[in-house]
Amino acid sequence: MNDDWLTRNLPESFFTEAGRHSAEKFKSLFKEIPDEYKPLAYAIIVLSAETAPEMKRCQEFRQILFLTYKSLLEENKIDLKLPHYWYADGVMINPEWIVRITNGIIGWICDDSVEECLMEGECRYFKRGEKI
Repeated sequence: MNDDWLTRNLPESFFTEAGRHSAEKFKSLFKEIPDEYKPLAYAIIVLSAETAPEMKRCQEFRQILFLTYKSLLEENKIDLKLPHYWYADGVMINPEWIVRITNGIIGWICDDSVEECLMEGECRYFKRGEKI
């Protein structure tokens, strides 16, 4: 895996502009994603398009993402290489990883105006963009 790409230094504008690009920009952003991350990025984009606008909590989205990953791995032997780790209450997918893996196609914001999020700290509320 190209961990250098995933952990690269990005300006704050990368995150504030994420999910707000034109369809043409989405296409170019997707092309920039390293090949090893493209299946996961595509799965996140499709899953987000399928769950929005009903999905209001990023915690629920991340849980659905993990269950999709687990199901594909166990039933179809397809490893999307989702970066995740375990914490006291279960699996944790860092919301920032979703923005990074999709190269800003999917964006999250986190502020006091989003009561549905129900998470503290670094949670970023899902903001759906256009399909690629």
